[in-house]
Amino acid sequence: MEQYTIVYQVPEEMRDQAPLAYGIVRLEDGTRLAVMLTEASEARPGLRVEAVFRRVIVDGHYGLIAYGTRWRPERIQGR
Repeated sequence: MEQYTIVYQVPEEMRDQAPLAYGIVRLEDGTRLAVMLTEASEARPGLRVEAVFRRVIVDGHYGLIAYGTRWRPERIQGR
């Protein structure tokens, strides 16, 4: 991860996930992506991350659950 920011004022439907962390990730081919991170407390420049599928929002009125890609600190296989 190249850069990151942490957002403390979040929409009402995401308050249970606050604070939210966003970062700029550079893929192996050089492509840069703006991504949402899973762990605000672990965000730092140089952190290696991997994509995971996570719950993003639960709509209390209709009961819909939205899922999407978030990025977490890379986990080394076998540890």
